[in-house]
Amino acid sequence: QSSQKSTLGRLIDLSVGGCRVNLDLVDLVFSLDQEVKGRIQVKGREPIEFSGVVRHLQGQTLGIEFVPFSPALESRVFALTMDLH
Repeated sequence: QSSQKSTLGRLIDLSVGGCRVNLDLVDLVFSLDQEVKGRIQVKGREPIEFSGVVRHLQGQTLGIEFVPFSPALESRVFALTMDLH
């Protein structure tokens, strides 16, 4: 049984294929190709749940590729990126 840990972070960048997040909690250890789950929450909007894979690591910043990438997720992320830009 795997233990799941969670932390909060700040969304730095968002694209249709993934996101970059700066984590608040520094005692979690991530590795490249690690599977992660998350939720993007922007004030006034429904949260977007996602699964992904860590593709980049730099300090407390993770680059996450959305995997699997469904048409429903693509649609929601695209709408959010348009609203934020």
